[in-house]
Amino acid sequence: MNTLHYIILSGILISLLSISGVALISTSKRLATFVEKNLMSLSALSAGVFLVTSFLLIKETLELLPLTSAVISFGIGIIAYVLLHSVFNHHRHGDSHEHEHQHNGKQAAWKIMIGDTVHNIADGLLLVTSFAFGNVVGFSTTLSIILHEIPQEISEFLVLKKAGYTNKEAAYRNLATASSIFVGIGIGLALINTESIQAYLLGATATFFLGIVFTDLFPIKQVLKEGKTISMLSALILGAAIMSSVSMSLGHSHSHEGDHDHKEHEHSHEMEGVHEEYESNEHDSDETEHNHQH
Repeated sequence: MNTLHYIILSGILISLLSISGVALISTSKRLATFVEKNLMSLSALSAGVFLVTSFLLIKETLELLPLTSAVISFGIGIIAYVLLHSVFNHHRHGDSHEHEHQHNGKQAAWKIMIGDTVHNIADGLLLVTSFAFGNVVGFSTTLSIILHEIPQEISEFLVLKKAGYTNKEAAYRNLATASSIFVGIGIGLALINTESIQAYLLGATATFFLGIVFTDLFPIKQVLKEGKTISMLSALILGAAIMSSVSMSLGHSHSHEGDHDHKEHEHSHEMEGVHEEYESNEHDSDETEHNHQH
């Protein structure tokens, strides 16, 4: 399979897992209650995952671009996030006690869906940019998006329910927002033409998702206010540890893969040298024979 296939399959997997989480919640009241009570911890877990992924992408950007250019790409991501966040004022996971007051109506629910759609488009763009720099970065990003998307979509589903939508209506709307990741994939494929553009997009998406981590998944002020600092930090560290382990594992495999390819490349050069030497000797032999005849 080529890179495009991996990108498409990752997009499908992310969308399906998001919807499967929603379907599970809608069929089990006990599970729905548990998830609603622990949304902040789930969000902190995904924040830890995204934190490691973002730093991985920042490291890749610094290796690909000069420092000044890298800083510019990071700045673009920060500005984009601040603008989008101020426009859509995306809800924070875990604000279940305040949802009834803040999101009391379908107009506010639509605002939440638009905000999630924008985030999912950004997910698709990040997916394309990550796979452009190799399968290790791509698969690490896919995992982090999955762990981020599931609590996000469940949170949105619960808010839509409180806004008066039925299970079926809320599920369809969740499917629509989850599927918007393919819009981001399309934009990413259209934009990525040269390596320099890829590097700038990588840096911008890295800081964009750092913004999501600290204002949406792990809002520090809210964590301190709720008095769940220890449990939230534990979830954050656990998520970071999981992602670090996965990243190191994938990186190790990739390293062996690279060594194997390098050895094959060296072997190919050796074979070419042997072939050239053989042709040279054969040519010298022909010349000697020709001179002898004369």
